[in-house]
Amino acid sequence: MKCLLVFTCALLSSSVFADGPLTEPEREALVDKLNALREAAVAKVHTKFSAATSAFKQGMSSNSAALELYLKCIEKMNFDEKNRSGQDFREWKRRNGQLDDPAFAMALRHQLNWFSLTLRAAAKPGEIAKLSPEASKVIESLLINAEEVDSNAAREELRKPVTSTIFAQAYGLGGLKVEGWPMTPLPISDVYERVILPPLRTPKTTEALRAAWINRIKGEDLAVMRWSGNDDRAKNDPLSPKYVKFLAETKPELIWAMEVDIFKAGDQRGAALRMLEHLERNITHHKATEWESTFRHLVDPQPEKVATESAGDSDPS
Repeated sequence: MKCLLVFTCALLSSSVFADGPLTEPEREALVDKLNALREAAVAKVHTKFSAATSAFKQGMSSNSAALELYLKCIEKMNFDEKNRSGQDFREWKRRNGQLDDPAFAMALRHQLNWFSLTLRAAAKPGEIAKLSPEASKVIESLLINAEEVDSNAAREELRKPVTSTIFAQAYGLGGLKVEGWPMTPLPISDVYERVILPPLRTPKTTEALRAAWINRIKGEDLAVMRWSGNDDRAKNDPLSPKYVKFLAETKPELIWAMEVDIFKAGDQRGAALRMLEHLERNITHHKATEWESTFRHLVDPQPEKVATESAGDSDPS
């Protein structure tokens, strides 16, 4: 809209064009202006992305570097641009205990890591599938360090869309949008469903699909165990009620979804045998009946087809 307004103002203020139909030279001049506007916009975005990418790379190098970048962005946006004094900034730092929380600093590093990958997705939105392996590495790194980001402030920061962070504000990236791309690495299920798994759903990559699913299930298990809320754990019980429920209900559902996905991707024989074993092990699960129906439809859809054909062949008289 802003570009259109600039273009319109330029056209109205120009003495080159007179009333009446456009001539061919005038059309060419308009197209040239439009192309120039597009090139200027692209160049501006490129400059913005380059500056952010460079800063984020430095911030990801260590916890202290991530915290330093965070503080610079806070000072710029919340103090310098609001004409607040350096004393106000120092007082703000003194009052914010989360700045002394190593988990918060680690969370900032992971946030910058995901933001950097998001910028790459935004630069080439048609090639998001190619980022699947790197998205998987980001999630793997986050889960490996799950214990180190186990604080309320850290988890809250990681759940923020990167476009709502202080980093986005400071580098003018708050309006960034990428269709089909999660703006936060949590929950990891969203990243797997939208980025990591889709490129692997082919007959040639069923082994990789299964490996990715296994990593997802392990990741969700770890995330619930570590981040489901320590406050609701009994003093002598290492398992939270949410985690107990995950093990009993959600994890079997994820395993079933994995095998259905692999079956549809091409490994029908292996997935069918594993689905049958899964049903035997989880016959009392509340979704067992639904799973059985799905399994029958997948391995033998013919009865339904035959019934339909028989109904069509019947004599209406």
